[in-house]
Amino acid sequence: MQRFVHSLTCLALLLIMSSSLYGQSLIQGQLTNKAHQPLPQASVVLFQVQDSSFVSFAITKQDGSFRIPKVKPGLYYLQYTASGYTSSLSDPIRINPERSIVPIGVKILRRKQAKPIVIKPARA
Repeated sequence: MQRFVHSLTCLALLLIMSSSLYGQSLIQGQLTNKAHQPLPQASVVLFQVQDSSFVSFAITKQDGSFRIPKVKPGLYYLQYTASGYTSSLSDPIRINPERSIVPIGVKILRRKQAKPIVIKPARA
């Protein structure tokens, strides 16, 4: 009897865990600069298109790659940000329950234009 209860408990836990993972996808991609060099430590933020609410984020690895797991079906966009580079937004991304992996590919960020430094004389 005790073995039956243990088996039933394990089955219930498996069902609960599998239902929470159903319909979730993994978004993955890579950030590089114009010379195709990876951008490590850049941020990738996932927002809902509907109301621009924050969903999740990732920090790129040394090779510029990123992964955002457990994304539920819906319509999203990504914001890419790296120090010294112009931030960029992705086109809308539709997550369907049928796709477990959503490859974004390589996203190229452009360097920010340097602003000239203006030195004004001190007031007398």
